[in-house]
Amino acid sequence: MMESIVEVTEDNIADVFPQVISAIEQSSFLAIDTEFTGMGDRLSRRSCSDQNIEDRYLGLVNVARKQALLELGLSVFSYSEKQENQKCVTMEVKTFTFLLLRQDIFEVTPESLTFLAQNGMDFNKLFSKGIRFTPPSVERYNNGMSNTSSNSSFNYSDNQKEFTLSPQDMMRKIFQQLVNATPEIVLHNGILDLLFVFFSFRGDLPLTLPAFVFQVTNLFPHIYDTKYIAEFQTEETATFLEYLLNKCERKNEKQKLSGDWHIESISPGILTSARELPQTTKGTSICLHYARHGYCRNGITCDESHDINKILDHEEEKENKKKRKRTVPSSNNNLPNETPTTKLQSKEELASTTRISDTLNTANNESELAQTVLSVDNKSSGDNSGAKRSGRRIHGAGNDAFMTGFIFAFFCNAFDEKAIQYFENTMYLVRKDFPLLLQKTPFNQPSGSNIKNKKEPENL
Repeated sequence: MMESIVEVTEDNIADVFPQVISAIEQSSFLAIDTEFTGMGDRLSRRSCSDQNIEDRYLGLVNVARKQALLELGLSVFSYSEKQENQKCVTMEVKTFTFLLLRQDIFEVTPESLTFLAQNGMDFNKLFSKGIRFTPPSVERYNNGMSNTSSNSSFNYSDNQKEFTLSPQDMMRKIFQQLVNATPEIVLHNGILDLLFVFFSFRGDLPLTLPAFVFQVTNLFPHIYDTKYIAEFQTEETATFLEYLLNKCERKNEKQKLSGDWHIESISPGILTSARELPQTTKGTSICLHYARHGYCRNGITCDESHDINKILDHEEEKENKKKRKRTVPSSNNNLPNETPTTKLQSKEELASTTRISDTLNTANNESELAQTVLSVDNKSSGDNSGAKRSGRRIHGAGNDAFMTGFIFAFFCNAFDEKAIQYFENTMYLVRKDFPLLLQKTPFNQPSGSNIKNKKEPENL
């Protein structure tokens, strides 16, 4: 289904709001991505990569509190029909990008804003038409007084009740709808995305990782991380979003041509409304650093190619050469269109090595992380090249959310239902060879008044 990404500002949120609520109600799963003002100074970035997971969490909390959410991408996927005779799964996709303008004092990281500007973010539109909001915890700290100065308010009816909502109220209602509908939430290296969304629209972040795990799983019981699936289960050569999207698109098309099960009605045409950006596909040789990590320190000055299609062509050529040399087919083919039955670990096996309590006890024995490593890797295209592929804005919250959702849809089509369940509530951890399990345990359940349920906050 060819459909453009809907950009939501204070000017049109009243018109788009009912569409978003309806889409969430009818969703099969939805993908979320965020853009924010940065990661802070070097000390802050280093704390976000701490070898101790609990200390790393505190560093990420500090970032989510001090920096500001600028864009929220929401891509809603709904299974339309399954055509047995054509081996086709048809899906409908609706994607929204919310421009957000935090109203209290926040920090920015200059290089992060430069990166966003070079990748097409319109800061003039953000500051003139962004949806103004104040994080609930900041609002409570100010005795219920919001810094949001919008004079806009709109009438909205829900179950024969009439509400008068501001744009900020609508954003919180959208968050609450995500909680009420309990869909599968899909992220890509998404711990920081969760923290920013939680802090911006729900409340203050807990001071400990176990408490956060309890609260977030109470709100969203079904979370998937495509970065974890691609990194540890299908063992992809690279796991940044643009690479995974193009690879999954290729494989999906091959499956269609060969008469295998495939996905229909999801097309890269959804991204054709994106802003025009300069090409960075010069050079006949491939930039190996970009091919592996999705970014290049040389950016647009790099003499080698950052073209994803050229990278994938090169990989396929190498793979074909290997196949021609083989006399016996390999039994260790981990391409994502094969169910990885021999690679999957049970939840009990994962839990034996990755429960929070065990993680905290063993983390101090690991080697020191490099100072310059960020806790959130590049998602789509991490260099400052402003790369353009087929008219897409490569880096943007709505675009990244769509790519994340498509990749997950492809994995769902590739794996059986039982295999997909192994990936539930396993979050990718940067520079770790194990995931963070989002599981409720006797050790992370707060008691009494500290328990936060799914009930909508009273101020709404």
